[in-house]
Amino acid sequence: MGTTKSFALLGFLPDTELRLKTLIQQNLTDTVEWVTATDSALEGVVINADFITSPQIQNYIRRSTANIVCCYNDDDGQRQAQRSQILGLNIQHHDATELQAWLSGLSGQTVVTPISTTSSSSAAQAEPVQPQEEPAPARRSFFSAVKPNATSSDNQEDDLDRLTLSTDYNELLSRLTTANGHYIVRYGNRAVWIDAPKNEAYLDFERDKIEGIENTKWASLSNFNPSKKARRLQLDLWLFETLWQSSLDFSDAVPDNGLFKLNRWPRPLCAHGRSEALRLAAFIQSSPATMSLLKNKTGYDETMVRRFIYAGLQSGQIQQSGTASAADMAREQEQKQVDQAKLGLLRRIRIKLGL
Repeated sequence: MGTTKSFALLGFLPDTELRLKTLIQQNLTDTVEWVTATDSALEGVVINADFITSPQIQNYIRRSTANIVCCYNDDDGQRQAQRSQILGLNIQHHDATELQAWLSGLSGQTVVTPISTTSSSSAAQAEPVQPQEEPAPARRSFFSAVKPNATSSDNQEDDLDRLTLSTDYNELLSRLTTANGHYIVRYGNRAVWIDAPKNEAYLDFERDKIEGIENTKWASLSNFNPSKKARRLQLDLWLFETLWQSSLDFSDAVPDNGLFKLNRWPRPLCAHGRSEALRLAAFIQSSPATMSLLKNKTGYDETMVRRFIYAGLQSGQIQQSGTASAADMAREQEQKQVDQAKLGLLRRIRIKLGL
């Protein structure tokens, strides 16, 4: 008869949590009890590989005494898992052996690595094969020009150095909303390849170095051939970040009386603005709010709040659920005045007490 194991999931959306719980419970003989990641009885925890490098998760990993594994569903998540040297599993593509090894790591059992069936004696008797040096392949720049009359697929790339780049980011945003086309976006010498139909972006630089969209130049591509060194990222994550990192206020794009609600949590990629984005998201997680209410609750300036809402709307992380009535807006203004009066009174009391 199996024992009871206490496990936790950390950093997953509800539908992914359900999928993971089903996968684990169906393939373990032990009974599974799901607890929080800080429970004193915790024996194993599954972490979303996308968050492994965040300071909060790293701090948690250092302090935790539980068995830790991770899970991912794309190449970027796999790279994060490999860098952290934490046993990972591709939730979409895995075989029975990989799954059992992963479950063993989660349960604290010894993970056995298969060894070769070739005997040492036969290996010793085998005549060593001397490696032959092969000529190094000629280096080829991704930005090299397309040769005339070339038929190789390697030479059918767009000549990126000769593309006419546009600075009209509004046109780019308009095209991305239709989920059609392939594009290259340049931040100076750094590039992002966009596959709009697949909701994918490929970055040839670290994703925490994404700049504001006003710093971009872009062009349509007839042939989509990202650099082999480029890293894949969900397009909506790049889109949110490049809008959130901008210095634009988007004053004409976000209605003052709009009611906005969170569709899904943002995943800020850059350190700059990360805590502000998560705090703003928390206020519209359970119920919609206007821009002015968000401003009053957080104390952030109007430009920042408007930029957050616009970035969320464009990337699909926020939706406008309606509009506030004139009476609602008036009540918000009255509440703002009351809150300011309370703060003023508290400030005077502190000054009087010498605090």
